[in-house]
Amino acid sequence: MESNRRPTHYEIELPVPLAWEHGGLAAEMASDISHRSPWSVVLLRTICGPVTRRAGGRGWAPLPCRPWQDLPVGFFEDLLPALEPQPEPPRPPRPAWMKPEAVVAGGVPYEVLLARTPDAAVAVTGLLALPAGLEFTLTAVLRRERVGRPFDPGPPHGMRRFGAGPLPDELLRFGVQFSDGLVATNLARPPLAQMPEPATPVLLHQGGSGTNRRNDMRYWIWPLPPPGPLTFVCEWPTFKIPESRVTVDAQPIIDAANRAVELWPDDESSG
Repeated sequence: MESNRRPTHYEIELPVPLAWEHGGLAAEMASDISHRSPWSVVLLRTICGPVTRRAGGRGWAPLPCRPWQDLPVGFFEDLLPALEPQPEPPRPPRPAWMKPEAVVAGGVPYEVLLARTPDAAVAVTGLLALPAGLEFTLTAVLRRERVGRPFDPGPPHGMRRFGAGPLPDELLRFGVQFSDGLVATNLARPPLAQMPEPATPVLLHQGGSGTNRRNDMRYWIWPLPPPGPLTFVCEWPTFKIPESRVTVDAQPIIDAANRAVELWPDDESSG
């Protein structure tokens, strides 16, 4: 004779019951769902996994769930081939013109005020020398804060973004000239990593920060300037700054590069 008694335990389990991660949610739902509705039990079981009646027959409660690692392994998992450890592929050589990362630079005692007008000023500060090149900050400051639009005096990442037409007056032109006559500017496109060593100096934008009045742009120049005069040049038409030059002696820069510390000189990839 078939019994009409309702079942008190539902054994169906889902692969990953939410109760494993949200036990508090499962208990709360179990206390809220009425025992009179079979569909409520199905919903609870779907969300929480196995359930059973609470004491006294009022409501349902989730049963403890088995950890995921104790579940039986499926048929196809047994047939998966063992994965052999693969050797790490060789890294491509770091381009010589890129700034080394594992070197503590030597400080250079130079603060260069390139130009100043009643409306704006341009300076080169924070010079740090490495055996491979020179890092510095190009600072542009307005006398009064620019309201209504951001203050962005230079092209991003040293790339010329203006096509073949004339340069806009708002662009701060900047360049460096070595004693041997070679020149690098912020208008040239940077070399690609796979390109051979460039024949001319490279000036790379390294990021920066700014407000509506001041912008500090960090630059890296490769290679280290040779002995002799080193000339910084700028021009900023929108603020009536003509082509302006300041020349310094490169020897303090070379001396600072000799004080730089390479952190792991025996590691070929530490540059």
